[in-house]
Amino acid sequence: MSQIYGDISKRQNTLYYIDYTDKNKNKSEKRELYLEYNDGNTIIRNKIEYPEIPEDKAVEIPNNNLYENGKIASVASFIRESNIKYFESMNKRDISLVKDFYDESESGQKLLLEAQSNLNKYTKENTTLEFFNYSINKVEIVNNNTYKVSYSQEYKNSSPNREPIYYHASATDTVIEKNGRFYITEFDGPKPKPLKNVTFQLND
Repeated sequence: MSQIYGDISKRQNTLYYIDYTDKNKNKSEKRELYLEYNDGNTIIRNKIEYPEIPEDKAVEIPNNNLYENGKIASVASFIRESNIKYFESMNKRDISLVKDFYDESESGQKLLLEAQSNLNKYTKENTTLEFFNYSINKVEIVNNNTYKVSYSQEYKNSSPNREPIYYHASATDTVIEKNGRFYITEFDGPKPKPLKNVTFQLND
């Protein structure tokens, strides 16, 4: 139990509440809000989106703000962390960095094996990955312990013997809550698409 409480405490300490006051008097004008994370190695720019929740599965969300609902925010934070750790795992050639995101079920272990296969491929090709854009688009509540999280990301794929390739990828992860922890049990999404005519800088 102490480990479970420790995990919960750790997740809660990674959540932040940001209060935004709009001084624009034109209430009908569209706003787009972004949060950017930069640790010197990874840059993630996250567009804040509001969840679309069916009426029969509605959850009270104060001010209709995604990050004011604790459980939804925790699931979103978990998926964001899993993607950051996935890239770190690939770059450091260390599968142990992501193994805790999957449970011992057949579906969870299948995802872990797929991650190991990708790691082997990137190791052989001496590939590194780098985010330059990341956005969680929707958190859907399936039932009291299952969620579907849709997100999109753009990233740079580099290796020494070729020019970098930039990709756009979108996916939906199924997340379950079990014994006070979240786990990814399913990944669904098309193959990443190469981006053409990339004109921006990673630090923009």
